[in-house]
Amino acid sequence: YVIFFLEIVLHEAGHLVFGLLTGYDFVSFRVGSLMLLKNEQGWRVRKFRLGGTGGQCLLDPPPIVDGKMPHVLYNLGGVIVNLIAAVVCFGCTFLCEDGTLVHALLVTAACVGLLFALTNGLPVPMEQANDGRNALDLGKEPEALTAFRTQLVVNKLNVNGMRLKDMPAEYFVWPGQESRSN
Repeated sequence: YVIFFLEIVLHEAGHLVFGLLTGYDFVSFRVGSLMLLKNEQGWRVRKFRLGGTGGQCLLDPPPIVDGKMPHVLYNLGGVIVNLIAAVVCFGCTFLCEDGTLVHALLVTAACVGLLFALTNGLPVPMEQANDGRNALDLGKEPEALTAFRTQLVVNKLNVNGMRLKDMPAEYFVWPGQESRSN
């Protein structure tokens, strides 16, 4: 359980680091039900649970310019960090004796990190898209990129106390029939 928790923290930290490096701004970082958020009043700690997720790092995105916005590294940041952690843990297994608790923990951490990277990074078609699928699809469809950005902006406005009914109407335009499957 501790290793799973640490891999979730590393995964979400990957989204945070790569998002910040590509022009996003911090809004919230959640692991389990514990959320750190930053709004106009400052830093806050809140409890929030979202089914189907172990954590979530939501940032304020940069604007779309000429139909483009950095999204690949933000979406794949968690996968990259989980892969790095898996490689480091696996490499460290050679530094300790087989059969020890430390060796077993490192092997377990390497396997869990690889599992997180694969399940979040392989862009397989699923009902709820994973990070890899998002990174791939957002580059193909301008409407999807706009919807992705809008979701993050709506989250930021909500964190700052704005109610949905007070947000711009264009944030809630229903997409055309052909776009509803993505």
